[in-house]
Amino acid sequence: MEMPRLSQLRAVPLVLTAVWLVADEPPAPTASNGPTPSTHQPIPGIRSLSVAVEQAAAQLHAGGLVVAEVRDGTVRYFSAGKPAPRAGIPPEKVIFEIGSVTKVFTGLLLAQAVVEHKVALNDPIARYLPPNVATSAGLTGITLEQLATHTSGLPRLPYNMKPPSPDDPYADYTVEELYAFLRAYSPKRPPPRPWDYSNLGVGLLGHLLSRVYGQSYAELVGAKITGPLGMADTVVNLNDEQRSRFAVPHEDRKIIQAWDIPTLAGAGALHSTALDLARFTQVLMSSAANPLRAAWDIVRQPRHDIPWNRLETGLIVTIEKRDGSADYSHNGRTGGFRSYLEWSPQSGGAVVILENNTTVERKR
Repeated sequence: MEMPRLSQLRAVPLVLTAVWLVADEPPAPTASNGPTPSTHQPIPGIRSLSVAVEQAAAQLHAGGLVVAEVRDGTVRYFSAGKPAPRAGIPPEKVIFEIGSVTKVFTGLLLAQAVVEHKVALNDPIARYLPPNVATSAGLTGITLEQLATHTSGLPRLPYNMKPPSPDDPYADYTVEELYAFLRAYSPKRPPPRPWDYSNLGVGLLGHLLSRVYGQSYAELVGAKITGPLGMADTVVNLNDEQRSRFAVPHEDRKIIQAWDIPTLAGAGALHSTALDLARFTQVLMSSAANPLRAAWDIVRQPRHDIPWNRLETGLIVTIEKRDGSADYSHNGRTGGFRSYLEWSPQSGGAVVILENNTTVERKR
């Protein structure tokens, strides 16, 4: 079967139109999305954003959106359509899969490991793999930084990923299969390579960091990021109470299966809420001392150009420089969910958009 592939979104203003909801040709339901071509405008005010989101939600046959808008230290939440699984759940407490927004957390984990002197960015990845994998000639020259900047040359997904069901494509991919791919990997040219988005590369990075710390990816995110920040609903595995707030994933009218990403968790396994992600952006925008300050200073440094637009990449995050300031963003997608995160430290503004329908068919 054809492997799931990353699809870039259309080059139209991002947050003003909730682009993935109103595109005439929605991307195929595949792996998590990466950075979007850059034509977007500065973060809008709540009125223009709410109108655009209401218009976008009106095109949905099922599901809906939850949005957080951060402005001048104040957070406002609103929803459109029917994102909640039942009545009575505040919009900001509805839980979604956030897909590739997870990668931002993986980039911060790498930076935190640097702060703690556990790793260096230029360390070869072979140093953190089992001996029977580390000796693979195909891995020579690949560094941790290259995994976090999509310059390793690794493909978007491993060639031996053959899911029995496309409804949950990552669920059955094992660590043993990942290691088998790495042992057999034979690139045409050595790294570093031009920027080329790789779910495999960032998933592998999350796996390597788990090995460095002797903790699962879920435990590591909890210990280093979500626990210190009080983000109780940003987790890999949902408990029973959280499942009661979990948005139902849709593809157009159809309810579809939620995704499980055990081996490549760092590429897209997290769930979260608008409340947690708004708090997350506020911490990243703050100049005050906080648990992520040193790591964020490493993450946000521009490292490579993204060749087909005016963007740059730090460690994972997409950077757009505009009017002397730098704005940061990432988006994501799993089978039944889309997510978007953008924040501008200089203006103090941020937008979180979470949605539980990946296909738009205009209502008639």
